[in-house]
Amino acid sequence: MRTVRGSLVALALLALAASPACAGEPPTPTAPPTATVAPPATVAPTATSTPTATVAPTATVAPTPTVAPTPTPPPTVTPCQGVECIEPAPEDLFERRVWEQGESVGRDWFDGSFVLDSETGRLEAYRLADRTSGADLFVVDRYWDGGRGRWLTLFYDRGSHRGEDLWSALLDRETREAWQWPSRYLRLVTMSRERLLFEDRSAGGVPTGRFTVLDRDMERIARFTVGEGEDDPDAFFSPDGLTIALEVADTVYLVPVESASPVLLFQPQPHEDLGEPGGAFIARNRNWSSVPHVRIVTWYADDKRTERHFSWGGDPIPNPAESACSGTISPDGRYVAVPEGDPVYVKYVTAPLPSNPWSSVLIVETATCEPVLRVRSVRLYERVWSAAWLSTSDGFVVGVNDGYMIARIRPTPELVRLPIGDRSGPWDTGPDPAPTGDGCYFGYGPNVYDACEDRWFDYGSALAGPAGWGETHRERWFVPKDYWGEGWVEWLLLPPKMELPPFDDEITFRVTGTGTCLYLRENPDPEAAVKDCQPDGARLWFVKLEESLSYRPGLYRNTVWIYVRAGSGVEGWVAREYLEWW
Repeated sequence: MRTVRGSLVALALLALAASPACAGEPPTPTAPPTATVAPPATVAPTATSTPTATVAPTATVAPTPTVAPTPTPPPTVTPCQGVECIEPAPEDLFERRVWEQGESVGRDWFDGSFVLDSETGRLEAYRLADRTSGADLFVVDRYWDGGRGRWLTLFYDRGSHRGEDLWSALLDRETREAWQWPSRYLRLVTMSRERLLFEDRSAGGVPTGRFTVLDRDMERIARFTVGEGEDDPDAFFSPDGLTIALEVADTVYLVPVESASPVLLFQPQPHEDLGEPGGAFIARNRNWSSVPHVRIVTWYADDKRTERHFSWGGDPIPNPAESACSGTISPDGRYVAVPEGDPVYVKYVTAPLPSNPWSSVLIVETATCEPVLRVRSVRLYERVWSAAWLSTSDGFVVGVNDGYMIARIRPTPELVRLPIGDRSGPWDTGPDPAPTGDGCYFGYGPNVYDACEDRWFDYGSALAGPAGWGETHRERWFVPKDYWGEGWVEWLLLPPKMELPPFDDEITFRVTGTGTCLYLRENPDPEAAVKDCQPDGARLWFVKLEESLSYRPGLYRNTVWIYVRAGSGVEGWVAREYLEWW
């Protein structure tokens, strides 16, 4: 378009250059009518002389007034509204490339969005193409969401230095069709494989509460209004794509797509113990691209939270969040992983110590809350990683003192070790179970480990960034990006211990690895006086940790002291590395 306009301007300039007036040539002295009007003194009796005024039209010959005409103001452009803003994107807006397993990815593609096929190792990438007609275009952000691997979306800048808006673009990976719209006037809220939910935006990009559901061809299916644009909404589709869970201003609605009639599902109320609610939001397990039920979290002061669970029909699920078995529900709904306590870690500041510093996870039956097994001394998060169920519901992945394990329930209760996440880079420490694949596949950042075949599909940590699974274990999505989150922490964990009910809540240890005996010292200091020496295999009872633990670089290379009591009744400080669970 700029080339065409430039050509038109050039032609106009050439035309003006050919005009004498534009060339600056003065008119001849006889041309002005004032010179011919002066002689009428002698010709005055002749009445017909006055027609000489017809010479006056020569005044129109002088084009000087038209050389610089008053510019006509451009017509006022009415901005588009809502889904009217969506237009087909240029065919060359997105660029695609494929690498086979073993091929290296150049840094020139680090601005792309990648999907790894975990059965073939093939890597597919998409990015905004470098077009000569728009060389100043660049990606602001790129992501994928609940479309289960079908859709790729990004924000891009078409020329903010020229006053243009940021734009959004959407690519259908299956059909290669693409669309775009100005982000100021429309926001893509969520998507399924076949449907997309948009919210209209006012001219300033402010929420309006007006929503439209489109199909994959960008044809309108339904339209509805919720609220008055109080807040940015959050939403997701049901597995069949026929119902939307929508949260607006801390209130959750169910919206059947066919009727487009929002139904109030949940609104936070004061809690008899926790007080006034601070807000509510719909939550989903990030490991799953479809959500079997609606989970709503209400938060209160001091980071206290409660949960409610509903079916997609709006009925409460018989596992209220305030029951004794509140936790993470398995995909088949049969089990709940219930955290017990918080693990102790050391970071940048002094860490207060709980009475029981070794947190556990309890696996219980959903219907009865009856315990199935317990694993002691575990952690359930690390940076952006969080503990999660296998897709088969046969086990729950946890973090332990030296890596990760599966707390397996079926067919036999056991702890199964997983690789350490040294391939995951700074974003994810893994392992992230796939939503399908019989519990075999685990994502470690941009890479995938097949536990059943003991093999890796590995592109290293150079491409590390936000990562997640698509619809199946075949698609591992990631976006290379710098990490701006928190740094590593030092977890004070013992080797994990699996227990079957009934449980013994007493914390006891076995002395191991000394070769002789373990000193019980008067103070937590390797130079302190020795009060007793317990041989390998001896049982010790936990009393407490150090009064506080401050961050020390290389903490694992130093001694963490535990105060214990021997069977003889003697108490003293011992080094943690010589203890295991009794």
